[in-house]
Amino acid sequence: MPFITRHAEKTIRKLSESFPALLVTGARQTGKTSARPHCADSVQYLV
Repeated sequence: MPFITRHAEKTIRKLSESFPALLVTGARQTGKTSARPHCADSVQYLV
C-alpha cells in the first residue's frame, strides 16, 4: 500500500524544529502513526 502524504506533515516538521515535544491527535485511522516516520524519523515517539 503506497504512503499517502498528509497535509499536516509540513506543519509537524516545522514545529518539531522549535519544540522538544509534539502531541498529534485526531480521529482513528487517519494516518497519525503512519505519517510519523515521514515527518521526523530520527526522534522518539510514543504510541
